Amino acid sequence: LHDFLKVDRVVIGEDNITLPANSSALLQALYKPLTDKIIVTNYETAELIKYGANCFLSLKISYFNEIGIICRKLGIDDKIVNHAISLDHRIGSYGTQAGTPFGGACLSKDTKAFAAFVREKEILPLDLQSDLLRPTLEINKLLINNIDYEHQERKAFRISTTAKITYTDIQKHHNDVKF
Repeated sequence: LHDFLKVDRVVIGEDNITLPANSSALLQALYKPLTDKIIVTNYETAELIKYGANCFLSLKISYFNEIGIICRKLGIDDKIVNHAISLDHRIGSYGTQAGTPFGGACLSKDTKAFAAFVREKEILPLDLQSDLLRPTLEINKLLINNIDYEHQERKAFRISTTAKITYTDIQKHHNDVKF
């Protein structure tokens, strides 16, 4: 009920949006008192909006989970880091709590489906086939399976001491990046 009454936007997909008596008129009338952000488009565009939004949320949650893993590895309080980042109005707080995998009825399913769709249709160059979504799903799977990241990293990379980081370390890597 909350999702229905407190909508960010309403996206309606229909057969023919150019007809004066379009099939979405009833839905538009229903949502008009709740929001003025009603987008009427064709089915394909509406579906891509849904997949794009859900994949972005999955990506954001996995990104902050990865930041959390990095922070814990470096002995930094991930809660402070993520909170400070979330205060940026362009980012917001949703999905910034590290340690929580994404779930629900749509995020995981839609992210997997969209990654498979992009790969199957070869929409991106072969070397970029859903490279952004693949690690998103892998990080989430690790969290769901409750894998001990420190143990895995030490086993895989034989790291025996906690890394220390300074601003100059980050700046050095930043300066090495070529665009």
